[in-house]
Amino acid sequence: MPQCFLFSLIIIVSISGACGVSNRGERSNHGEGDGAAAGLLFAGVDAKLESSVILHLDVAQELVSEVSQGQSGDPLLVQRRGRVFLFNRTPGNTNFRELHRHPDHFELGNQIKTEAALAGDPHDVLLLDDDVLLAANYVTGALERVRISDGKTLGRVAGAWDRLGAAPFRPEALMAVERDGKTYVLVLHQGFDASYIPNGTQQVFVLLWEKDELQPVTTIPLQATAPVGFFQHDQNSATIVGLCSRFANDDCHAAIERIDLATFTAKEVFDFGDDQYFFNGPTTAGRSSDEIYANVEVAEGAEVKRRVVRFDLAAQKVKTIHEFKEAEFSGYWGTFYNQASNQLLVGDRRDLLRGVFSVYQDDDLMTTINVDAIPYSGFFLSGKN
Repeated sequence: MPQCFLFSLIIIVSISGACGVSNRGERSNHGEGDGAAAGLLFAGVDAKLESSVILHLDVAQELVSEVSQGQSGDPLLVQRRGRVFLFNRTPGNTNFRELHRHPDHFELGNQIKTEAALAGDPHDVLLLDDDVLLAANYVTGALERVRISDGKTLGRVAGAWDRLGAAPFRPEALMAVERDGKTYVLVLHQGFDASYIPNGTQQVFVLLWEKDELQPVTTIPLQATAPVGFFQHDQNSATIVGLCSRFANDDCHAAIERIDLATFTAKEVFDFGDDQYFFNGPTTAGRSSDEIYANVEVAEGAEVKRRVVRFDLAAQKVKTIHEFKEAEFSGYWGTFYNQASNQLLVGDRRDLLRGVFSVYQDDDLMTTINVDAIPYSGFFLSGKN
């Protein structure tokens, strides 16, 4: 499910079809700043999710440089093993390209159309080798190996999700972990039905990655209603955040769970009890995966609030960090944490075309930075900033 589709579904309740596409007028321009230096590389969209630009933000200097324009309205920008990939998830024309990083700019690689087209809709990818990506294709409910050089699909990966019955396979996130000299791939299945209502099948599928093959190993049941992402906690464990879904008619169970990578079992480490935090956008780890920042929606009486909260696993507390002023339109925009500087950047819209970052240091608002697009997906590059 494309991010733009989910955002529209949350705000408008019902929408079908496209996320929009605009691949015209594409160019690379690192501007006056150091376009490939350490900082935030992110995709910015317009409020209608019709097109996007790729921007680089030097937070310390509050300097924004343009990397590329004319991308789709539903971009997925990721960094895998030091390589940067941009996926345009658009109707009938899903494509991707690599962004090659140089000391002072990014070079745009060739745009490559994938065979899966819109039906692919990757929500996450892993780099299997120098020329093969593993894509978690959400709409088709499949893990597919894709050759980077030409976009050719090299085949679907088989797994225990074939035994879900009528429930669709919803691969939301991927994680590769090392254990006893072996590499395993964890696949987070969100457990939503065709209408994106939780159906109780949420779990993690574990695959063994060996000799260029992925083989099923086991499954890890999850308790939280709507798992939205996971983070490596340490060499022995991973953390999963589970929130509520606005589309569920039954009671929700929101909690944070931890996976033991030695036994491939999960246990709750933070039960939110009667507090219902509804999924409303990205989650990101803070100083460690004992601190999770999440874009959530909460009901206070008849009023709906959208905010960024910090889940503190050690203290078992929840703290509101950022309150979105336009609750009807805000929340499902990019939120990023820089562990090098301990800064949290919360993206929001200023108007239909432009955005703003609120920059928090140790949970205190330090400044705001205006940008010429609404922050969507991205990551901090390595180095100081």
